[in-house]
Amino acid sequence: MDQNPYAGPNAVVADPQGEGTNTQDVARAQRLLLLSILASLVGNILMKTDTLIGLLVIPVALAVAVFSIWCVYKLCKALSLGPVLWIIAMFIPLINLICLVILNQKATTYLKSQGLKVGLLGAKV
Repeated sequence: MDQNPYAGPNAVVADPQGEGTNTQDVARAQRLLLLSILASLVGNILMKTDTLIGLLVIPVALAVAVFSIWCVYKLCKALSLGPVLWIIAMFIPLINLICLVILNQKATTYLKSQGLKVGLLGAKV
């Protein structure tokens, strides 16, 4: 009796959905991307005000821009896309929002092909 009766099984269990980690990475990155889109829109609206709030929003807008670039990088890596051109496009006004929407659509298509339901703020994982 060389085996421990209390030891766990040694069998390697395959992931039943195939690339589950990649799907979870895409879902998380998409949710972050959608939050960055929302933050960008709110920041753009607040920048149009002529009050003191407009001046206080500048550092927040810079933080939102950095956050958006980071979200684009994470989603591109999760979707196996080249992030360089997408990140360069983030520095062009209005084009950056269009790129965010296109990346969101790519992520939604991928998640739906994996059988996940995608809502307003991404898939629930």
